[in-house]
Amino acid sequence: MALKVESVTARTRGNAGVQVVAEASSDKQTNEGVRIRVTNSEDATAEQLVLRWKRGASEEVGEPIPVHVPAGQSRIVRMELPANGAGIDRIELQGDAEPFDNTVYVAPVLSQSVPLMYLGSENADAPAQPLYFLRRALEAIPRVRADIRFQRADSEVGEAVLADNALLVATEAPGPNSLQQVRRAVERGQTLLAVPKNAEAMVALAQLVKADAVAVEERKPSSGGSYAMWGEIDFRHPLFLAFADPRFSDFTKIHVWQYRRIQAEALPASRVIARYDSGDPAVIETTLGAGRILWLTSGWHAEDSQLAVSSKFVPLLWSILDYAGILRAETSSYAVGEALPLERSTDVTEVFLPSGSVERIATGATSTAPTFEPGLHRVVQTRGETRFTVNLDASESRTEPLSQDELEQRGVPIAGDLASDDPETARNTLASAQAVETEARQKLWRWFLVATLAILLMETLLAGWTATKKGAVVP
Repeated sequence: MALKVESVTARTRGNAGVQVVAEASSDKQTNEGVRIRVTNSEDATAEQLVLRWKRGASEEVGEPIPVHVPAGQSRIVRMELPANGAGIDRIELQGDAEPFDNTVYVAPVLSQSVPLMYLGSENADAPAQPLYFLRRALEAIPRVRADIRFQRADSEVGEAVLADNALLVATEAPGPNSLQQVRRAVERGQTLLAVPKNAEAMVALAQLVKADAVAVEERKPSSGGSYAMWGEIDFRHPLFLAFADPRFSDFTKIHVWQYRRIQAEALPASRVIARYDSGDPAVIETTLGAGRILWLTSGWHAEDSQLAVSSKFVPLLWSILDYAGILRAETSSYAVGEALPLERSTDVTEVFLPSGSVERIATGATSTAPTFEPGLHRVVQTRGETRFTVNLDASESRTEPLSQDELEQRGVPIAGDLASDDPETARNTLASAQAVETEARQKLWRWFLVATLAILLMETLLAGWTATKKGAVVP
């Protein structure tokens, strides 16, 4: 089977389209606008285009942004959020004759609530304590609203209370009953950030992994007039992957005044992912059931180290939240035909479509059905509301006809003139092609005969010349 290609002339020539460009990993925590790619077709006649923010289908917001895109090229433009941008949900391209792909939907940036339980004994409002610095650092992470629930370590902690928190932080070990509750919470998949305030607290927290004979020593390098530094770090580990770039990988400026010295081998199923320059573990990861424990052998407050006042503290907390699977995926824009991801819910999920209709998703589902409506989709679950945008795929904006060569390169069989709908025409065309082929073969035989005769003639001349030469010799 072959394809017959017929050219169809479009009503209008050329088309320009718009797409959202994903932010680079270094820009994940910024909220200063949206990057938009404007693509113009090779047969475009309009090159001067305009981008505008819109609120709904008709209300224009902010100043227009002109963009020059020559035919066959693309340009990336950062669309800054306008001052009166509340409720804006789309960007429109103006100046293009084909409007079907001139609108790209943009989801508003929503803060994510992160419930966090802190187990300790200090005054919840005391400055210069670990909890004080933790609160200030979490407030500096964009799009994260940390809900820190302080729980005294000497009080009982219920299993239901632990389950409601995305991350657990402990500077001291709770009582035996609560310690078992924490262990079960980690085994079910939660992450515990253990930052023991002294050697005794670390020994007590080690009971979480049933390390009974663990030896912990309080180390104070400052007593000898020096300090410890983070010297060996595994930048391949997800916790430090964001610091792998040489511009951000220097941790030597963080001075550590004291830390808890422990042999990582004493903690079952553990590995060291960062060490001090002395070789002692600085950060240890322990796997416990479906969850994990991240051990910091030194605190971030001023009594232990300079970590809380360094530029590394906020990004490190962001990496911990991300590694624990707490942060929502950065991608909120999907193409028509893709399914939207869902958090596994114990309740029915409702999806509000751009058309106004509502789809109900069964309990436990991890994604919606494939989407078919461009626009803003609101997903309402037990933990709150998530908004996704669905846009046309970038390939939909390509309206210029494909050349026959490109079709053949993609494996499409092209019949050319042989694929005529008229049988008589096809027979005549085939006969003509056969006649041309026969004539070509005849021409080939003619040249072959000429070459053969030329060779025979040369042999005859050579034989006559040789015989004449022999007859001239006198005996």
